[in-house]
Amino acid sequence: MDTTVGTQPEPTEAPSPRRPIFDLNKAVHKVTTRDGWLGDYDFAWLCTPVLPWMKSKKSRAPPFYALDADLPLLLAIVCGFQHALAMLAGLITPPIIFASALSLDGKLSAYMISASLISCGILSLVQMSRIHLFGRFYLGTGLITVVGTSFATLSTAFSIFSAMYKSGTCPTITNADGTTARGPCPDAYGYLL
Repeated sequence: MDTTVGTQPEPTEAPSPRRPIFDLNKAVHKVTTRDGWLGDYDFAWLCTPVLPWMKSKKSRAPPFYALDADLPLLLAIVCGFQHALAMLAGLITPPIIFASALSLDGKLSAYMISASLISCGILSLVQMSRIHLFGRFYLGTGLITVVGTSFATLSTAFSIFSAMYKSGTCPTITNADGTTARGPCPDAYGYLL
């Protein structure tokens, strides 16, 4: 594997149209051998930082895997876990922000996060399935995509919540020192939906 900058990766062979879906011998080889777990991936490139003041003898290009390339198990597990954590943060952050803006308790906040994860999971499965409806029309793209909650609704939601507190739909609490604070308003999230 040549890792110098400026070189192109070698082309991969075209996938055969009649591949078996599951090959037991390949799976056993993948799980039981060092090659299956580590492959020829340059883990030093993955784990070694390149800082501007470090002098390197040779600049290396990142390892490249084609669409149908066979990934080593360790790399697939590490990258898959990283991807899952990145998706999870984007899916649960808007409900956490909404719950704090509405002064909701922990139980209702956990309910909103769970509802977000369940709905995103169901809608992601629909998006990935590509269900034929009729004629040329399909439901879903058939691509591996994650349907998630959107941060674009935050500014609109905050405006709606402020209007609801101002109009009295949501309660405000007057403290002993005369300051007012927003009380819990679980109905506001329902109005928003």
